[in-house]
Amino acid sequence: MNCYLIRYAEIGIKSSQIRNKWLHQLRQNIERCLFWNAVSFGRVVIVQGRLIVYSNDKKAADAMHHVMGISSISPATEIDLDMGELKNVALRIYHERNPKTFRISTQRVTKDYQLTSQEINEQIGEAVYEAGGTVSLTKHELNISFEIINDKAYVFTEVNRGVGGLPLGVQNVGCAVVKTLRDLVACWLFMRRGCPVEVVAYNTNHTSIYIDILQSFACSGLRIQLINSTDDLKEVLPSYLKRDIEVVVSGTQIDAPEGMVNLCPCELFTTIQLNDTLRMAGIVLPHPIENHMLSAGGIVYKDNKIFLFRRKDERTWLLPKGGADNKEHLREAALREICEETGLCNVDIGDMVGKAQYSFVREGIKYTKDVYYYLCTTCDELVTLEPLFDDHAFLSPNDAEKRATFVNDKRMIRCSQRLRDARRRS
Repeated sequence: MNCYLIRYAEIGIKSSQIRNKWLHQLRQNIERCLFWNAVSFGRVVIVQGRLIVYSNDKKAADAMHHVMGISSISPATEIDLDMGELKNVALRIYHERNPKTFRISTQRVTKDYQLTSQEINEQIGEAVYEAGGTVSLTKHELNISFEIINDKAYVFTEVNRGVGGLPLGVQNVGCAVVKTLRDLVACWLFMRRGCPVEVVAYNTNHTSIYIDILQSFACSGLRIQLINSTDDLKEVLPSYLKRDIEVVVSGTQIDAPEGMVNLCPCELFTTIQLNDTLRMAGIVLPHPIENHMLSAGGIVYKDNKIFLFRRKDERTWLLPKGGADNKEHLREAALREICEETGLCNVDIGDMVGKAQYSFVREGIKYTKDVYYYLCTTCDELVTLEPLFDDHAFLSPNDAEKRATFVNDKRMIRCSQRLRDARRRS
């Protein structure tokens, strides 16, 4: 296996102009997804009727299952379009698997090759049959499939279903209110129609779970605001309307401000339908965490060096972070905490890098904290530390990873480097 065949459905029925635009968005989303999930790959190529991801990383299929717009994925091997080579590959797969019955299936995505699909099936099938194989077109144990695209053939034995829909980013941005499981499903269905979302999340024991699920499909593209009550929701929604976000998505009807449309795509879903949607999306809900807290922080770069500071009492080297206030966006919380703790207030913030989780005990009670980190840059020269800290340094990524005390911070530093690499490549 040296590549993945990516198929799409709904994109293919659009006009050539729209299709080309949406395919480029899909390719960008695939690249972001692979970088976000630390999947190694060479390139992503658009060909007639398909996208081809050049990678032999087995994590790629699971990662790309979260990319909206993909109807199916096949781990494949790209070979030259030569009948002798096609037969050799089919024989090798047959001998490796040793099935009781087999079938050969061919699709000519491009039609330039002189043989028809049926003729290709017959010639390859005959070679496998002569090697001892038993043909069964309906009850086969192994289906060896070929897709012909230009002067290459792609051989595969499995087709993994994608989530379908449209590529995220081809439609307008909406606001999603997330408190319940029904809200989560509504938001996911809206994203599946190609609509990026800004999430207004109620701060509950489920919040981090829902954020992580939606984040896995957005691949670092979510903007998240935390609230505690319905009154908070009424207060913050008009701010979205002022930014021309005219759609708010929720699981059930809410009191949306005038001029804002409230969509509830799963309002009438039964529990069975909600669970079916989760299953189609590949979403597995973990158990909620008691005594849960949310924070935000940043990996701050200056001239390709990362900021770390030392906590005075514990002598530990850390990344800046802190708790998010009510009605505060996580991005804004990260910027505020960086400014308060370090004096670095002229900071540009980019994509979310990832999440770190740790637990601590306070007054006999165990708390679990999730910290969402963002990629940041600064040109500030003057550092003014809070009294809790007594030293700081701007270090190369390698040195910062070595200096950082905690495993979570080391991992976030590595993730930030991966994200910066993704930016440079795209």
